[in-house]
Amino acid sequence: MGELAERQAAHWPEAQEISQRNCQRARMPYEAFNAAMAKIRKPGQLKHERLAQLIDLATRFSDAIAPQAACREGCSHCCYIAVPISRSEAQLVARASGRKITEPLDPIPFGGKRVLPLGYDHPCPFLKDSRCSIYSARPMTCRTCLNMDDTPLLCELDPDSVSTVPYADATPIWLLGGQILGRETWADIRDWFR
Repeated sequence: MGELAERQAAHWPEAQEISQRNCQRARMPYEAFNAAMAKIRKPGQLKHERLAQLIDLATRFSDAIAPQAACREGCSHCCYIAVPISRSEAQLVARASGRKITEPLDPIPFGGKRVLPLGYDHPCPFLKDSRCSIYSARPMTCRTCLNMDDTPLLCELDPDSVSTVPYADATPIWLLGGQILGRETWADIRDWFR
């Protein structure tokens, strides 16, 4: 076990306590959150309308949780991990960035794992100078990936080990996303924008 992996393993018990405390401190407007979920589930809407509402909900989730998260401007560890997005999200990113999407070489099922190389040698194609160049159009994966610890230590990538990060629980958003977009082609953002 390398030095980074040892520090991460030693910090994990404390990180669990900190993340629980930070989640409790987060000001999540549950009533509004549940009302938005119900509105998105309401039948009769077009998929792109529901996706826009879901992205707005993911943004409100992030805005409510972010003040208690370890994530800060300039931290970009998560820009080197898998970022699964649907075809519809890839099209939104393409419109916002002016880049063309490519047909994925390695599509994944909704909720599946990515097999393309990851790590600090494989950044998100939209990472520029340690900042997201499409921040306002970033995918839901990025909006809901919040480390609830008080340090980015567990986010640091070690090629010899996998660290567990106490992320905020965005399961309701992802389940709803699966209902709306689950049948679409999914791939890592690097596969859509090679």
